[in-house]
Parts: sequence; C-alpha cells; structure tokens
Amino acid sequence: FRKFVIEGELEIQHLELRIEKTRDLLDHLEAILKQTRGAVKEHKEMLNPVRRLLFDVLQEIFLHGAGMYTDAGSHFSLTSHSLDLTSPPWVYGRVCHFWKEVALKTSLLW
Repeated sequence: FRKFVIEGELEIQHLELRIEKTRDLLDHLEAILKQTRGAVKEHKEMLNPVRRLLFDVLQEIFLHGAGMYTDAGSHFSLTSHSLDLTSPPWVYGRVCHFWKEVALKTSLLW
C-alpha cells in the first residue's frame, strides 16, 4: 500500500503541475484573443463607409454641421470663437487625420 500512496502522491503532483501550466497557457491565449479582437475591431472601423467620403462631400457635411447653411442672423449669433476647442472645426479635426485635413482646409469653418 505504501508504494501505491507514494506513486499516487507523485501522480497528483504531476497532474497539479500540468493543470497549472495549462492555466498559464489559457491565460496567455486569452490575452492574445483580447488583443486580436481589438485589432480586428480597429480594422473594421477603418472600413466604415464614412471613411471613404470624398474631400468635397465631407466639407459640405462639415459646413452643414457647423450651421453655415442656416440663416445668417442665427448663425452668427451662435457661432463660437475659432479658438474654442469645442467648436465644430476642432471637434471634426480630432476624429482622424483626414478629417483634420478637411477641417483645416475649409476656411469657412474658421
């Protein structure tokens, strides 16, 4: 019986070690999975149709969004200062490099 107990305890230690290594591997794989999901999500967002808008179309959208096509009286009474970081051109410019370029080159926004 003594031999069985000794061999059994060794087998238990061996199994516990294998379980620990398997858990470590699982943690590693879950971290890789999380990272991969994030990368795929980023790339999916880049495929969003709004990213394929032409320069002039995006300019028009920006001008509408900034209220340039409302009546002049209400536009100028609501127009924020161009140094106000919450004004439309600044907000548009923080979306991505292309939007920043469009906002900077659309003088009517400023």
